[in-house]
Amino acid sequence: MSTWSQYTAPNAGLLFYKLIYKEATVKEKIKLSNGELFIDVQKDAKTSPFDPFYKELYKKSICQYQQIVNPAATHRFTLFTTYPGLLVGSGYPHDTKAKGDFKIGFYFDHTSGLPVIPGSSVKGVLRSAFEVDVTGNGKNYTGEKSVEFMKWLLTEINENDIAAALEVKVLKQIVQEIFGDEQTPGKDIFFDAVINIQITGDKPFLANDFITPHPNPFKNPVPIQFLKVLPGIGFEFRFLLNDSTWKSNVKERLFQKILLTLGIGAKTNVGYGQFVENNEPQATKPANQSGAAEAEQTFKTQIPPHIASELKKNKEFDGVVINENENDLLIEFNVNDNYCRVLKSKKRHQGVALHDKVKVKINADYRNDNNLNCKVIKIT
Repeated sequence: MSTWSQYTAPNAGLLFYKLIYKEATVKEKIKLSNGELFIDVQKDAKTSPFDPFYKELYKKSICQYQQIVNPAATHRFTLFTTYPGLLVGSGYPHDTKAKGDFKIGFYFDHTSGLPVIPGSSVKGVLRSAFEVDVTGNGKNYTGEKSVEFMKWLLTEINENDIAAALEVKVLKQIVQEIFGDEQTPGKDIFFDAVINIQITGDKPFLANDFITPHPNPFKNPVPIQFLKVLPGIGFEFRFLLNDSTWKSNVKERLFQKILLTLGIGAKTNVGYGQFVENNEPQATKPANQSGAAEAEQTFKTQIPPHIASELKKNKEFDGVVINENENDLLIEFNVNDNYCRVLKSKKRHQGVALHDKVKVKINADYRNDNNLNCKVIKIT
């Protein structure tokens, strides 16, 4: 076992991008072939040398870390991640192609190793709300849809007078004042959003997840593992805002509404990167709930209600084992471009392992109760 488990608050970014490849059990798997390095882990292996180190990371509680402070911020608010979580930094390279390692990058604060949302990303999402009808090349911009959307947002925060007076010319002026352009900087500054440790409380904050893209309908999907921030984690969004055409407090409340409406990060179209204003359901959970139980909240059968009629007796679907714990396997399968997950016992499926391709055969018509009666058969 690595000494990594002995650290109270390890730098997760340093582990994720560098130190994990220096661990003895990983290092011994590094080989050289045709002038290129690769990590030699068999695809049909039951475990991988990465498993113990990542599992230690999932156990860490956010309260073990020090808060990232920013005294320069004049305005701030905290929003909480929702299911299934938050993915930031997916564009960064992180693909050793080795079984058990992550295939998608992640963004960490360099010094603390904590997940942060870059200020540039915050600024980009907020600006997009002001320019919803800008085309890819910036041409043919009328601003009418942008004004309509912004009026709705302003009305939602009870700024009816500002909404009523808004027109394309005024909106362009506002955009210039807030965000600036290539020649002139904006009047406001957008800082990195960081985890609010005090408000979030004693809980784990990182976990793995999988996506299973289906580029070819005639081939079984290959699961792609990535790192995410768990639901129920409070992020403090920080700004240096100045009074201009719109007062700073108006901009603060508007920015909060935009983030609650649009979300931020990767895969927002399938639910990641969404936020709520309070964390009451998570805050009222039993105080003695373990970190492992918190991290397992996504480890369950999940069937979209609208495809229940497709899950009829004797139907078969291609699937992949995307996760496992001590007792169960989590299988993901596709039904008409809808991703479903079913939890099955390891004892009853002893020949099935993580990343195996399987057939999911329905034993009885699904009744929309998240209890799918099915058999999982390994594809050999």
